[in-house]
Amino acid sequence: FESKRKVQKREKRVFDMLPESKMTFEELTDWYLNQEKVKALKSFATVRVYIGKFNQKFSSSIVGDIKLADLENLQAKRLREGMKPKTVDDELNYAKGMVIKAFDNDLVGGDVLKTFRRVKKTLKAHSNRRDRVLTVQEFKTLHGKSPRHLQDILTMAYWTGMRKGEIINLTWDRVNMKERFIRLEASDTKEGQGKTIPLGDDIYQVLNRI
Repeated sequence: FESKRKVQKREKRVFDMLPESKMTFEELTDWYLNQEKVKALKSFATVRVYIGKFNQKFSSSIVGDIKLADLENLQAKRLREGMKPKTVDDELNYAKGMVIKAFDNDLVGGDVLKTFRRVKKTLKAHSNRRDRVLTVQEFKTLHGKSPRHLQDILTMAYWTGMRKGEIINLTWDRVNMKERFIRLEASDTKEGQGKTIPLGDDIYQVLNRI
């Protein structure tokens, strides 16, 4: 029994040494937003806005003290205030992204990461999808009557399903012409998830010409 108590005391000291046991979310945010790789994100302004919203509630909270119920209560409060489910999910996703970065840099432990990963989305699957897709003939009509500077964008949108922002902000480092695919990172997409998009002949010809 005495030996077990010594182990428990030793473990308690280890837990107390973890940064998350003393660091507030505001302090974690300051560290995260000052990372050069984070500041270089195209979505940096959006990241800062959403994490700022999250800190309106949790800025003074100790990172290690946050519980799943706290995050679920925040979701319920946002919905009650009239916020759209997608926006509620985005707020939690950006906060989770910060926690993942902190975990990768040994600033928080697995328990904190697990708490954020266990939060369920408020937006039901496929409820935000588009109602319909243009037929090929409708697309050809639209393409033919559009200004020249829009035609390549429309071609990209129709044959890849990429969003307007993903197309307009696309850079060559995301394009693999040899293997014929586009690889978008999580920071490039509205949903905050990376994705790989194959290049069909129409898209390949557009990119090859450019």
